[in-house]
Amino acid sequence: MRLRVYDVRCEYMQSPLGIGPIRPRLSWRLEAGQGERHVLQAASGWMEGSFVPERTPRRLARTGLK
Repeated sequence: MRLRVYDVRCEYMQSPLGIGPIRPRLSWRLEAGQGERHVLQAASGWMEGSFVPERTPRRLARTGLK
């Protein structure tokens, strides 16, 4: 099974900076591979972090599966 995540958003924005809510709304769309039908998402997890091109990425937080 091949699954692709796209159109990832936080508070309805694609690249938000300085959001206010403590628990921001996250959304995304899923696309199944060719020939795949009736694919449902059963769990989600994500990692937050910061990225500065001159430095190595720094992970700030990580969630478990929900």
